[in-house]
Amino acid sequence: MSEAPDPDPAALRNKPPQGIEYDDTVYTTVPDALLRPGVMLSSSLCTIVRNGESEETYKSTTSGILVTNREGQSFITVATQGFEEDGLVYHPNPKNGTLIGQIIESLPGTDISIARLNPGLRYVNETFGTHAEPDGIRINGISPCYPPHLRGYDALTMNNPFSGSREGITMALGLRIPEEGEKDYVAHQWHLFDNGDEPVDGCCGSPILDAEGRIVGLFRFKAATLSVFRSQQRSFGITGTRYVAGSKPFCS
Repeated sequence: MSEAPDPDPAALRNKPPQGIEYDDTVYTTVPDALLRPGVMLSSSLCTIVRNGESEETYKSTTSGILVTNREGQSFITVATQGFEEDGLVYHPNPKNGTLIGQIIESLPGTDISIARLNPGLRYVNETFGTHAEPDGIRINGISPCYPPHLRGYDALTMNNPFSGSREGITMALGLRIPEEGEKDYVAHQWHLFDNGDEPVDGCCGSPILDAEGRIVGLFRFKAATLSVFRSQQRSFGITGTRYVAGSKPFCS
């Protein structure tokens, strides 16, 4: 009986999140430095006043997918709400990490922005490895999010530096929740395992994948008992003529 091959060490998290201990590894400085969906991103520092005293703070979110435009240029998706007006993108944070890129475009009516990575960085459309998928999951395009491509009770996964690897099922397929502007949400109920049962702050921007490795949506927020995330990709230009999921690693 043949033994399963050892997983690629570069595909594993250096610091699997546990409780409030999140994965804040600086993946740009580890051996074979490689960025991928599910690493910690942060905004630039800003000053707030708390209890009458000024303090510096920043917002943290999760890296999305590698996309390319019609000219073949590569970018990554990020959560718009997680960054300041300067659009600077840090990994994992501005205090202990490094500036890796800048937002060049925010897609109207969504919480999705497109960021250009700085020269010298590598980004691959493969998730971190898990017990079920030691070498991670290679992202296989974007799902149309309607039957037969996506059905009720289909399995879903999400992997981010705050709650780790999550599993869930598709619920209430096709339930649209209209919002301001051009926003549309599709409500899904998540059954979450491993490190608890609640998504935590910072999950925004996390790619959500189906069993075939296709993008179902990018996590937006959790409302009451429903995890609400965007899955009407065509309405905001991730597919079609503007951006598509990149199939090759990005090396700048």
